[in-house]
Amino acid sequence: PSSASPAACARRCVDVARAHGAAMGRALEVGGGPGRAAMELSRAYGHVDGGDCSATFVELGRRLLREGGLSWRSVVDRTAGSSVERSVSAADLGVGSVAFERIDAQALPEELTGYDLICGFN
Repeated sequence: PSSASPAACARRCVDVARAHGAAMGRALEVGGGPGRAAMELSRAYGHVDGGDCSATFVELGRRLLREGGLSWRSVVDRTAGSSVERSVSAADLGVGSVAFERIDAQALPEELTGYDLICGFN
């Protein structure tokens, strides 16, 4: 799977924030799956909190940060049964300060305040 869209959306938010002189301290990304957009935002913001309602996605984001990378097999052609090995590393993404929590976008906790950017790209 390609992560071009989440990264592009995050970069667009950073570009707009910078163009308007917005503070770049803290960002919250909600509904972000395994956190590709949150990781992109962390390159520009002092700290990013990323969240998703899926415990599996949250754990993948945490694991990438903890272990420094992830690898998996992705099916290319189901009929032929062919697949390809894929991987991603936190170092290659240039990940900054980011944390992942399980968050329900339809019932955000009241303590989620003080962010310079709140976004969701899902």
